[in-house]
Amino acid sequence: MDFCYFIGIDIAKDTLDWAVYTQQHGIVLSGRQHS
Repeated sequence: MDFCYFIGIDIAKDTLDWAVYTQQHGIVLSGRQHS
């Protein structure tokens, strides 16, 4: 099994989770984020 393959899946999953989270919470990238 290829290690890089799993890393790619992991990153894709994290990105998807982040996208869903931001949509659910109405976070807008243009400046409503809190550092």
